[in-house]
Amino acid sequence: MDKVLIADIGVEGGGVTIFGKKSENVWSFWSEGTSMELDENDDESWRSWSSEPVSSLNLVLPNDWPLFHPAEIHPDFLEWFRDAYEMARAILPEDQRRYQYEHRHRHWLKVFGPAR
Repeated sequence: MDKVLIADIGVEGGGVTIFGKKSENVWSFWSEGTSMELDENDDESWRSWSSEPVSSLNLVLPNDWPLFHPAEIHPDFLEWFRDAYEMARAILPEDQRRYQYEHRHRHWLKVFGPAR
C-alpha cells in the first residue's frame, strides 16, 4: 500500500503532516513538515523535516497538537483523533488549554463532525 495522508495540522510558522502505511495489516506512521526560523538578521528560513516511522499515532504527534489548526483528518482515523483529542487537551497547561478552547476548539469540532 502507498503512503496515506492521515492528518494535516498547522500552526503559524509551520505544520505537520502525518502519513501512514499499512503492510501485512500493521500500520506505521511518520510525520513530515516545515518550520520557519528567523536567523540573526530576522530573515525567514524555512526547513523541511521528517520523522522515522513508528507504530502508534501517539508517538508521531506533537504533545501540543490540539493547539494546531486542523486542515484534514483521514476519515478512517477520525474516531481515533476524537478519542485522543480530549486526553491531549487535558494535559495542556491551563493557559494553553484556555487559548486552545478560545481559538482552536471549534475548528477541531468542525473537522470531527458529528460523533458516531
